[in-house]
Amino acid sequence: MEPASPSRRARIAAMLALLAVAAVVAAGLVAHHRFPDVAPPASETEFDTDRAWTHLERIVGEEPAPIGSQNSAEVRDYLVEHLESLGLETEVQQDVGARTFRTVAETGRVDNVVATLPGTDPTGRVYLAAHYDTTPTTPGTTDDLQGVATILEIARVLAEREQPRNDVVFLLSDGEEPGLLGAEAFAEHHPDAPDGGVVLNLEGAGNAGPSALYNTSSGNAELVSEWADTVPYPAGESGFAALWAEAPFNSDFTALEEAGFIGMEFSPLDGRAYYHHPSDTLDNFAPKTLHHQGVNALAMADTIVDRDIAELRAESDTTFFTVFGQVLGYPGFLVLPLALLSVAGVAALAVLTRLRARVNVSHLLGGVLTGLLAIAVSMGAAWGLWQLLLQVRPGYAGMVSGDPYQPEFYRWAILALSATVAWAGYFIARRRLREEALVVGALLWPALVGLTLAVALPPMAYFGTIAALAASTGAFAAWRAGAHRPVLRCALLATGVLPGALLLTLSGYIITTVMGIGLGAAGALCFAMAALLVAPLVSMAVPASGGPRPILVPLTAGLLTAALTATGLAVDTFDEEHPYTANLYYVLDADTEQAVWASDSSRPHAWAADYVTDERDPDPLSIPAPTRSNPAWTGDAPALSLPAPEIEVADTRTGDGTLTLDLVLHTQRSAEMLILHLDRPIAEGTVTVPDLPATELSEMEAAGDDAAEWPYEVTMHNPPEGDVELTLRFTDEKRPELGVSDVSFGLAEVPGYSERPDGVVMEPAGGGAPTDSIIVSHTHEW
Repeated sequence: MEPASPSRRARIAAMLALLAVAAVVAAGLVAHHRFPDVAPPASETEFDTDRAWTHLERIVGEEPAPIGSQNSAEVRDYLVEHLESLGLETEVQQDVGARTFRTVAETGRVDNVVATLPGTDPTGRVYLAAHYDTTPTTPGTTDDLQGVATILEIARVLAEREQPRNDVVFLLSDGEEPGLLGAEAFAEHHPDAPDGGVVLNLEGAGNAGPSALYNTSSGNAELVSEWADTVPYPAGESGFAALWAEAPFNSDFTALEEAGFIGMEFSPLDGRAYYHHPSDTLDNFAPKTLHHQGVNALAMADTIVDRDIAELRAESDTTFFTVFGQVLGYPGFLVLPLALLSVAGVAALAVLTRLRARVNVSHLLGGVLTGLLAIAVSMGAAWGLWQLLLQVRPGYAGMVSGDPYQPEFYRWAILALSATVAWAGYFIARRRLREEALVVGALLWPALVGLTLAVALPPMAYFGTIAALAASTGAFAAWRAGAHRPVLRCALLATGVLPGALLLTLSGYIITTVMGIGLGAAGALCFAMAALLVAPLVSMAVPASGGPRPILVPLTAGLLTAALTATGLAVDTFDEEHPYTANLYYVLDADTEQAVWASDSSRPHAWAADYVTDERDPDPLSIPAPTRSNPAWTGDAPALSLPAPEIEVADTRTGDGTLTLDLVLHTQRSAEMLILHLDRPIAEGTVTVPDLPATELSEMEAAGDDAAEWPYEVTMHNPPEGDVELTLRFTDEKRPELGVSDVSFGLAEVPGYSERPDGVVMEPAGGGAPTDSIIVSHTHEW
């Protein structure tokens, strides 16, 4: 820790230590990508990937299979036929599901496929779940038909084995994509739902890479322990599971957990560009990923089907992460003490440098500021890199996931860019500040991040806590070794920074994988802290004098960033196999008989730009249109002669300062969506369709001050040919403004419309009005 220039021997030791750290980190990244190739099963009662793939080929069509479609019905019938052939008790739960997302209540008619393998002495039920509907923009190979195919094969295996202790239920839900409707219908109306159970939910957030444990119910300690001890090829981190739980992401598991179920979710997480994408096809999905999903899911199911279900419900969570294929972690009750200990360790190091090395307070504060600036600038630079890529490759704006088709080189570019910024800042500060102060500053921020997360998001605190705790211990040991023993000193420093460098780099890589290059700044946070951890070793290898010029380090990293970015641009090009995406839909105001083409894309593809020629103000459309449509561009369109959806106020009741409306809605053109629009939120309500029980609607949140003219919606997906009846209660007696719209898929009937050219496909569904849809709108007059 002394400021004297290291000797040549010290420089060599530092370089070797850096190489050792880099080699271990690189090996960890390689191990993260490694998972088993497809192998034939050892027996008939093992997971057979070929059989699962055969199911996948059968249920994946060339066209999407959204809720209520003919394609979806064909998939449903196949599932029922196969599960019945296994001798399972199989039913189709026809019902209405509903879920409110802040200001929007999603409802819809669903057909859940539910099959049961009875247990010999059940303590509860084990559910294997996936959804068989897709969005209107994708064949849904990975989201989520691969999960369905996996469950069909697991059902065969378990049916052929000795009868398990617990009941096993195979829940293949409908209507997950528009709003978790099948899961909500199951949780609210199925007679087995009140008993709860353990759910293993198989999802499809990406189309490549290993199947990772990416979400758990709270109180996961026993389940995580079983998973860590059981699955042959584990992958997953509690940090991402916690982040997923707090983010506005939802799956069927969300609804089931709220209903009292416990469990886990598994999904491949790489290949996010294909999420809801028309190219999410069999050709773009690897059997290897299906194999990993199936082998791990079967192993987990195989264990818990014979466990006492009550014992799997724990009071605490476990912090866990996977390194070199091994699950490591610690109990939840240690999260805060370890975080505090890491801060105390850095504080002790600061006191030591102040007293023993005579580093003044201003230098320590300068070191802290240097670390903060390095992290902040790295994150800003990662954001700037994406903006640059958007300028060079405007088609990236149409990648809803924020990830290109082949993002690998861009991920490494963000890592190199973060190192460039961190090391440049460190070397510049080294001219004026003592090295010991910079070390303290580099370690303080991981410690503070860990402490903050220990309070706000405990399962995610580990990467900051472990990094700071290990590195401060290593730095203290290196100081004790002294500058006269450079080899030992470098070895101790390297040993200290290694855990943090490995975990932070892995975490940054996983974050950029899941969140995309567009949100690469989140990954840069981890990458920058990793670069700061190893900066003292870099500084020892490249001293201020007596060795290579220090500017060569950030310069080399910067040139590497440029080379990786250029390679990414060269590799990731748009073509027929990696098509551009384009968003376009048609809106007809039936009251004025005026129509517009509309696109939500801020930078429409040239094909769409021929229809949408006028850039709009940020205000949404003033007519009632789905999901508070806010197109970025519009253009004049011919007005079709289409019947408007109907709305009738059947009854109005007031009392106790509230208003209750009975409404009847009807689509006259067999649309796929029927939507009620309001200017005020509902307090509660019910939705009823012919031949099915009424379903409750929960309270809506109040919209913000910048709310659109029609901020509240009740949407019926897969509406019946007959009427949709709504009973809605409001918290005062003022009559709301009412509008109604319906949505059908396909634009072929609009005069002047031409199909997309080769190499251009629909933009993946990601919120907003559905692309390639016709929307007919009508405003009710009181």
